[in-house]
Amino acid sequence: MNFSKLTIPSCVTSIGDYFLYDSNKTFDVEIGSGVISIGKYAFYHATIPTLTFTEDSSLTTTKENSLYSITFENDIVLPNTITSWGKYTLSKSGGKKVSFQKGCNLESMGSYAFWTTKFTELELPDGLKTLSGNTYVIKDNTELTRIWIPKSITTAIPANAIFGNGSLTTIEL
Repeated sequence: MNFSKLTIPSCVTSIGDYFLYDSNKTFDVEIGSGVISIGKYAFYHATIPTLTFTEDSSLTTTKENSLYSITFENDIVLPNTITSWGKYTLSKSGGKKVSFQKGCNLESMGSYAFWTTKFTELELPDGLKTLSGNTYVIKDNTELTRIWIPKSITTAIPANAIFGNGSLTTIEL
């Protein structure tokens, strides 16, 4: 395969498990509006400088390790249609900033949501109500300097939910 950009067309509804697992090619990815789910290990350890979602994205689910161990050059803006965030989705990945579109439907982030990432900023979804799972949610993110937590959180944040982020200097509520 020799390509520099992969566009998942709007007629595709699901990116399968292990789709481009451990790909040794470098390519940008644009995920089309019809994609509802990104499967387990779909882009695991791929080289993806730029990841974008079409404006009318209908993505609801990221499964475990779907975007694991990727260094992005662009800010990642996740669609507001997401309702389910898999364990380790962006773990060991890095870049500048991760955020969610305004009006995001994701209400809960569980254990291992952001584990050992190298992003510098994290803005949680503005409709988020809880950090759950009785263990670490945002842990050991070596480059993380800023977290934005929305006012929509309606439960106490467990003591170990945000843990071991040595560079963290700012938490905005």
